Amino acid sequence: MDAKGEPGSMPGEQIVFDVNRESEGHDFFRLGGMDVSKDGRWLLYGVDVTGDERYDFRIRDLESLTAADADGAFPDLDMPMADESLSFRDASAAEPAEATAGDEATERPAAAELPEHFDGIGSACFTPDGKWVFWVEVDDSWRPFAVWRHQVGTSVDDDVCVYREADERFWVGVGISFDERNIVIGTGSKTTTEVLMLPVVTPEGEFQAFIPRQTDVEYDVSFACFEGAGEHGEDVPLAVVYHNAVNPNFEIDVIDMRDHKPPYRLGEGVCVAAGSPYGCEHGESDKPITEAYFNPANPAILQGAHGLGIEGIALHRHFVSLSYRSDGQPHVAYMTKDAASADFLAGRPWRFVELLPPPLEGDWDMVAADRQDVTGDHGETLWTDDAEKAESSASASPGTGKSATSMKGDGISKRSGDWFGGLFGSTTDHTESSDGASDDHLPGETRRLYTIGTGGNPSYDAPRMRYSFASYTRSGELHEIDPATGKDTLLKRATVLGDFDPRNYMERRVWITARDGERIPVSLVWHRDCPAQDSPMFITGYGAYEISSDPGFSVARLSMLDRGVLYAVPHIRGGGEMGRAWYEQGR
Repeated sequence: MDAKGEPGSMPGEQIVFDVNRESEGHDFFRLGGMDVSKDGRWLLYGVDVTGDERYDFRIRDLESLTAADADGAFPDLDMPMADESLSFRDASAAEPAEATAGDEATERPAAAELPEHFDGIGSACFTPDGKWVFWVEVDDSWRPFAVWRHQVGTSVDDDVCVYREADERFWVGVGISFDERNIVIGTGSKTTTEVLMLPVVTPEGEFQAFIPRQTDVEYDVSFACFEGAGEHGEDVPLAVVYHNAVNPNFEIDVIDMRDHKPPYRLGEGVCVAAGSPYGCEHGESDKPITEAYFNPANPAILQGAHGLGIEGIALHRHFVSLSYRSDGQPHVAYMTKDAASADFLAGRPWRFVELLPPPLEGDWDMVAADRQDVTGDHGETLWTDDAEKAESSASASPGTGKSATSMKGDGISKRSGDWFGGLFGSTTDHTESSDGASDDHLPGETRRLYTIGTGGNPSYDAPRMRYSFASYTRSGELHEIDPATGKDTLLKRATVLGDFDPRNYMERRVWITARDGERIPVSLVWHRDCPAQDSPMFITGYGAYEISSDPGFSVARLSMLDRGVLYAVPHIRGGGEMGRAWYEQGR
């Protein structure tokens, strides 16, 4: 794909919606939603042209964009119509726009649209076959509160209300499940959620609560299947439930839907991953948040994690991805769908593998390259006061020729924790390592601190997984990995002007001890040619609303680092870096 090419210029590329063209003649224009039928012919879209956040939805025939003849005639529209008296119209006829000289957009053929439209609504979605629309009504206070069913080709006056939420604390939404087998209604308040479902093959049926609503319990459900995994080669339908009924840091249960029809109950099925309850008000509040957590149901990569929080899971046709937080940072793990199926049916923990950003060539941080050489429970270098033991167990940092425990030339020595700990408060006796790590294996090491996440995987059938990452000193990158082979492909990297080289900057996570004995993660960033000790320091921190201050790249920060400033981010309580308890203890 040519990034500089004109939209629609690539062979096989079709422009289905041009916001610039659609917005002509309007002082305000905002796209409020878009859905395409499974066969790619029908487009359901909504726009707001007044700014009141209510959207007018239309149904457009995309086939007419390419099939219109030279005279502008539209092809025969063979959509099954419930009312043959209804006809199609030219999408451009209702709201004509003045053509301007040289405007290529006006040369494109107009598209035909169905006569029915849904004005002033909140959102809408197609069923995969494009024959039904489910849309959300909003009340006078703009609260989405009701879901309506519409049969394409009929008058909207005949639409049927299929769900109405009477509790004004709850907002309603509707959509199609990821595997496109169910129509899903979600309703939720600030602390309580509920999901209702209906198979797409019976759109005129009655929605059923998947798990009945329980006060102060949040849950969500996605649907998938293990293709051909049944005893006779049939698919195994699954419900993947993400909830906090028994664990404030959430857990994921997978239910075999062959056992019985809904409703189901919270906790039913096989637990795939569970967060740490340590320090939580409704968990084990007497234990430190940073105590290592072990759970026999968890995958091996989660054993011994600190501040473990489960963020979500996605089951695709070919792979499974798991998002979680541990040791104050976001993480992603993955595995093939076949391996997940085998583990689920055998009743054993799933064999996830952590997704690690590929190292830069010649970089001082070769986290992926030396993965097999580290000695911690889940990949971290262990730090101790025994210099002889540290010398034998710590890997040399590639490209520097120095031990990872003695980065004197790069500004941090093994006793760096003395000065940093003194700044925020003295360390406690049980913390043996100078950087705040201890025999509890908290990761304290000079390595890039990444924010990583999956994204750009909207299709259940995607053969490969897309993910993105960035660190304090490495600009954002978009990658694609094949879970079956491990082949990783760079798709895009953010451009940084000038002579920027990420290898010139260092990052480190240290742990300091607060007055109550809890250990706090702190991120440090500096230029490798500048001594970190006795350097001017810029400190910034935020702890509120369970919002995490995760690593992120900043061009503006480079100037400060180049001038010898040490950049420090204490990840204080009130945020969400170490899970729910981190927020609760900072309120």
